[in-house]
Amino acid sequence: MASESFLRLKGRTSYFRRKIPADLQSQLASREICFRLGVIDRDSAMLLARRLAVDVDAFFMSARRNKMLSSQDLSTLLKTAQAGWRESIRAVPIPQVSTRDQARTMASLADGVLHRQSDGFALMDDTFVAETFELSGIAPPSDPMAIRIARNALSTGMAAHYLRTAAELARMGGHDRGFFKLPASDWEKRAARLQGTQSDLEPVHPYADQREATAATVDRITATATTTPSASTIATTPLTGTKFDREAGPTFSTQAPYIVGERIKARQVGPEAVGNIGPSLRLWLQICGDADIRSYNVQHMAEFRSVLIDIPKIYWRSEAEQVKHILQVIVEAKATGPDYRRVSPKTINKHVSNMNSVFEYAKKIGVLERTTPNFAEGLYLESGIEVSGLDVNEERPGYTAAQIELFFSHPVYTGRKSTYFYNEPGAVIIRDALYWLPLLSCYQLMRREEICQLRVRHVRQEDGIWLFDLMKRDVKVKRPSSRRRVPLHDAIIRMGFLDDVVLGRDADELLFPELAPTARGSYSDAVGKRVGRMVDSLDIKLIRVDASEADGALHPFRHHGITYLENSEIKGGIIDGLSGHASEERKSERRRYTDLLYLTVLRDAINRLAVPVDVDALNAAWLASQKGQAREKP
Repeated sequence: MASESFLRLKGRTSYFRRKIPADLQSQLASREICFRLGVIDRDSAMLLARRLAVDVDAFFMSARRNKMLSSQDLSTLLKTAQAGWRESIRAVPIPQVSTRDQARTMASLADGVLHRQSDGFALMDDTFVAETFELSGIAPPSDPMAIRIARNALSTGMAAHYLRTAAELARMGGHDRGFFKLPASDWEKRAARLQGTQSDLEPVHPYADQREATAATVDRITATATTTPSASTIATTPLTGTKFDREAGPTFSTQAPYIVGERIKARQVGPEAVGNIGPSLRLWLQICGDADIRSYNVQHMAEFRSVLIDIPKIYWRSEAEQVKHILQVIVEAKATGPDYRRVSPKTINKHVSNMNSVFEYAKKIGVLERTTPNFAEGLYLESGIEVSGLDVNEERPGYTAAQIELFFSHPVYTGRKSTYFYNEPGAVIIRDALYWLPLLSCYQLMRREEICQLRVRHVRQEDGIWLFDLMKRDVKVKRPSSRRRVPLHDAIIRMGFLDDVVLGRDADELLFPELAPTARGSYSDAVGKRVGRMVDSLDIKLIRVDASEADGALHPFRHHGITYLENSEIKGGIIDGLSGHASEERKSERRRYTDLLYLTVLRDAINRLAVPVDVDALNAAWLASQKGQAREKP
């Protein structure tokens, strides 16, 4: 029996679907039977599908034989049978994995606990520690230092429990023997050392009650807390009375933002640097722990990069995913198969660079010795053209004229079903950010974040020329050379951009008020993803010269425009002035023309850009949708 034909996968959830025979569809008033099997591995889903297929076929055979059953009786019998089938299915909440993977997961969790354990980055709060003391029959200490040491003891006990569990799982599955054996004995020895019982290495059953052992450890450490300083206390005690030690805090979770703040004061980076380092810092704390900056070394950065390489491309997107430790995310990704899609080398290099910049500036302000080696030296991964061997323009190709023409036949421009269903055809056209952003990328050669962050006051008229003013200091640009003025293309004006988006509005309003900034301050993330779904719905693919597929949704519009102008024999300095690229040729063009004449030259150049878009057809579709909506109103 081909059970695979009865299985369907939607997201991560498996479903059993069986078509009702044609001769029974009218009697049962239904065309198929469908059951949710839950999030389950493929082998288990196949077993359930085989069993359900036999039961369902037996029901169909019985229904055909009994000619005396009415349609109502047969429907009642089907409902009863369905209830029994559903009760026979036990949904599995998480993917099933082998004991080998389970053991490695537990060992990884132990490593995660040990990495995060420190005085400044606690795994549990004081209330939990106090409740643990009471459950163990011990009076909770009042000394804050004793509480902090007890927190460390409980964390250590948790890590030891995970290690013993990993060892027991490995032995249960026979994975402690053979060429590819797991280090079960090492895990047990590490657990014993964590509990301070190096003389007794007998493994403890992983499901034994840990309360007595943990309570004894806590009691022993608490008794000496006021007389013997712990290693962690010494590590977090300020070494000197410097401004850094007084203001930055004892651990890296507060020291890193402080150092970035000092860089902002020195005008080395912009205010957005605090938000940019946030994700990298969170990953560092979970992988390398939260200790004083002076306790890290090159090995920590190497370990940081090593773990980054295994992170799946999509992680921490939903609220449920964000609470997971990054090691847990990696283990779950590996459980799906060894070939899961990982983050790009460019993303890894970004995280490494973000953290290394903190250590490098710490050397400049005297927190670290100036002779300290560069932690990231030799750790950056090759990416982009270094890997593919392609030229810059070949690595990130632009859309062809035919692809652009196809894109602007999308329902967003010809009529979509509704505000929400923008990929389905209908009669609704909404001139919002999703409508204008691809057009502005095509005609204005601007980056998506440059467009999405703009306010009404950034679109202004100078000497009769309407322009986007990216010279303003409140506009965030990629690099200093990106500050420029971009005249509006005549086609954008003809489509009514000024009337729809600019004129008659408050100067401080966002051009597209429906866009909200993310935690990193980006206005374009959400709308960029929606444009990507538009591209996917049209099956538009970007193929490099080596036949590999490239990513991109909005940048290829900009690439197409720059390529067109280059082929139109417009000087490279003028093109750079429109696109925001830096070059010596651009500087020479600025010396050649005055500002006023330069603005005129830019306007003439941008209007030479021909995009395969029928502006009249877009305007006609827009007017037709407006008339249709007006007729629908009472």
